[in-house]
Amino acid sequence: MIKTYFKEAAGIFFRKKYLEWPEYLDRISKIEHLMFINKTSQESINNYWKKEAKNGSIR
Repeated sequence: MIKTYFKEAAGIFFRKKYLEWPEYLDRISKIEHLMFINKTSQESINNYWKKEAKNGSIR
């Protein structure tokens, strides 16, 4: 999802379709949000597997 968003943003820049400043801010905000979701999801997965390892569920 993040990769697609960056490709889309790069495509706009490559075609020299410059955006108004509020739209740049909106895109930056979306990228930051996607990166936060990705980070927290990865942390949740890591915490789950650590918990499973402590419980002895993983052999």
